[in-house]
Amino acid sequence: METKRIWSAVIQLPRKFREIVILDAHYCLTAKEIAELLNISQGTVKSRLHRAHTKITVILETDNEGE
Repeated sequence: METKRIWSAVIQLPRKFREIVILDAHYCLTAKEIAELLNISQGTVKSRLHRAHTKITVILETDNEGE
């Protein structure tokens, strides 16, 4: 059930964050592989991944408050 809530939060993210999370968590690609695939720097991958995790946490906390 928790996994479903997390992926539901991922789907709510803007595309540039969502794609990084999916490539990292679902496909287990490295930051280097993601950077090459998306034609962005590894630093951008890491930054977006960190921001995505922060946004997911906020979404999940907001959902918990509503219950």
